[in-house]
Amino acid sequence: AEMRQERGAIITADGVVLADSVREGETYTRRYPQGDTAAHVVGYHSLKYGRAGIEAAANEALAGKRDFANLADMIEAAAGVPVPGNDVRLTIDSRVQAAAEAALGDRRGACVAIDPTTGAVLAYASNPGYDPGTIDEAWEALSGDDGGAPLVDRVGSSLYPPGSTFKVVTLAAALQSGVASLETTYTGPARIDIGGAPVTNYGGSAYGAIDLLKATSSSVNTVFAQLARDVGAQRLVAQCEEFGIGSRVPFDLPTVASLMPDPDEMTVWETAWAGVGQPVGEHESPPGPQVTPLQMALITAGIANDGTVMRPYLIDAITDRSGRVITGTTPRTWTNAIDPVTARSVTEAMVAVVRSGSGGRAAIQGVTVAGKTGTAEAGKSVETHAWFVGFAPAEEPRVAVAIVLENSGVGGTVAAPAARGVLQAGLEAVR
Repeated sequence: AEMRQERGAIITADGVVLADSVREGETYTRRYPQGDTAAHVVGYHSLKYGRAGIEAAANEALAGKRDFANLADMIEAAAGVPVPGNDVRLTIDSRVQAAAEAALGDRRGACVAIDPTTGAVLAYASNPGYDPGTIDEAWEALSGDDGGAPLVDRVGSSLYPPGSTFKVVTLAAALQSGVASLETTYTGPARIDIGGAPVTNYGGSAYGAIDLLKATSSSVNTVFAQLARDVGAQRLVAQCEEFGIGSRVPFDLPTVASLMPDPDEMTVWETAWAGVGQPVGEHESPPGPQVTPLQMALITAGIANDGTVMRPYLIDAITDRSGRVITGTTPRTWTNAIDPVTARSVTEAMVAVVRSGSGGRAAIQGVTVAGKTGTAEAGKSVETHAWFVGFAPAEEPRVAVAIVLENSGVGGTVAAPAARGVLQAGLEAVR
């Protein structure tokens, strides 16, 4: 896209330029020096196809339309003289972003990393991606049906069944409402009838009487189905709403709301499976849970942050040419989902997942990692979605991650090792 005005740059927290404008004669051309890096964050700026991502969300700042850097700029703009745009400084760290993109590899899916104490987004990766610099030439291919929808932001706009990652929500609901504690025991048969229909363990494993700590670390469906039945649809859905499910996430980019059914319509069997993270059921409201990876990351970050979910953000500051901050983002609470005591108990169970359970491949030497694996049924004859959510260090969390790998297999086998590198990069990024 060519224009008379110099558009501001989009820059990562660690100073990598993701978008800028270069002068060619009388006009400026938009340039994306890092190619497809963080494409769904940066978005595109096209005279033909419009704008997306931060190019759209921060268009006025990038175009110098408001927050004029000084009075002279304001007078010049009023006189129709092109004013250079302001720069957008992101919360994204290029090293964490690179780790998130490497974690996805060539698989379809999404990965997001958040600082749980502030809500600052450190990495935001959706695959397949695209090169914003080629949007005009490649539009037909990018918007066609067969390319895996590279223009779709799978982090904030795609809904997935969460599988067993959702057990952290069911556990939180049970602990928060006093229905159970980590010491409460259930039996975990390979198969159990609840509400007149079966719930089964993944892989057909059977367990005797085990407590909720062990049931979480070994991800036992039949225990969590009984737990969800005891919590009940009303309390389970209410807890989901406390975490933000059912609301659109307030964010710099467009998002879709994650879903739970109307609790009044949920059968006992549907409630049992919902507690396991697998949507089933037929009625007016869509089956749930169905979540965006962003929402799952926020739930994880909320548990890490003593039960308080911070509002996520990508734009750290708008600066003028000299680097002076015109506007900066102040971290804000989005929702208080659970109390700190409940959050600590859920964290304890998530630490057991990585230390001695299904999430062992996310372990990092010398760091206590809290996590939860998920393997979500995606349809009758297709491979499961592989999930992992987690945060580290468990004692004083600095990074929370959610990753989903579409039709890629088992969470503990595939997603946990993929998430490990992102957690590690988040811990190493100096903030």
